Parts: sequence; structure tokens; C-alpha cells
Amino acid sequence: ALAAAVLEASARHGHPIYVETHRGTMTQDLRRTLDLVARFPELRFNADLSHWYTGHELTYGGEFYERAARLQPVFERVRFLHARVGNPGCIQTGLDDPGDYLT
Repeated sequence: ALAAAVLEASARHGHPIYVETHRGTMTQDLRRTLDLVARFPELRFNADLSHWYTGHELTYGGEFYERAARLQPVFERVRFLHARVGNPGCIQTGLDDPGDYLT
């Protein structure tokens, strides 16, 4: 119902609305997001892939490339991409935190 409402509001107002991939939402994991694309192929996304990484959906390792290939229908619909500054101990750090990324 929410995906349909997003698409309806976008059409009614003539303004694109992008659904962010995010934990705890309808795009919280790969399967649900792929199901949404299959059911609502006109959905477009703001990809915040860190949520899939921290949720252990898109970690590096043996299945990374297979999962990335399976996500091609989602990637084709991404219109914005969130990026984060992180370090080996934290997926997201503030820009005022000391670290190598500031040098």
C-alpha cells in the first residue's frame, strides 16, 4: 500500500519521489526490495547501501558478487546514492572525528 501511495503521489503532483533503502522499512532487505521492484517496476530509489551492509545483507565475501548481480533490477532504478565516511570499526563517523580521511 505504501509503494502504491508513493507512486500515486508522485504522479498526482508531477514530482519524483524516491524510496530510500533503509533498515526497518519496506526496503530493509534484498528480498523485500526485489519483491517491490517486481510488483511496482516504476519505483525509483535513493540507495543507502550501508543499511544492507550493516544488516549483513550485502557483506563482502563469497556471495557478494552473486547478490550484487541479483540486485541489478534495483540498481537500474537508483537515482540517488548516499555515501558515508567510515572506518574499520564504524560504518559511519562524523567528519569532525579524527581519522585518516581528513588528511
